Amino acid sequence: MLAVALRGGASIPYALESVGAAVGGVQGKVLCSVSAALCRGCAWQDAWRSAGEGRLPVCDLIGGGLRDAWEHGSSPVQGLELAIRRADREADHAIREGAAALSVRILLPMGLCFLPAFVAVGVVPTAMSLMMG
Repeated sequence: MLAVALRGGASIPYALESVGAAVGGVQGKVLCSVSAALCRGCAWQDAWRSAGEGRLPVCDLIGGGLRDAWEHGSSPVQGLELAIRRADREADHAIREGAAALSVRILLPMGLCFLPAFVAVGVVPTAMSLMMG
């Protein structure tokens, strides 16, 4: 929603205010608070710090993505897209690490379940046939 507002020509504070009002909840309050602080002339870091400790990781993502646009005048949409791609890569990496750790934890119980069956079906009959003759 922010990217659409910014592509439409809205300023960063107005886009934050509009999206915050539309989203509501904790995220909406944080975005509206940051917008009000920016309109009062607060520095970027101070505006996001004034939002409080209750802000969610998505708010940090938005703040990081729009920072260069606010401080240096670069494209805000590109900054948001880069921040989203970076967050997606980090989430993908975390998922892959979690899956690898889970597969290791699952392997031991599965091995312990299959080992008795292998012994009962494969080793015992072979040993019995060798002993019988």
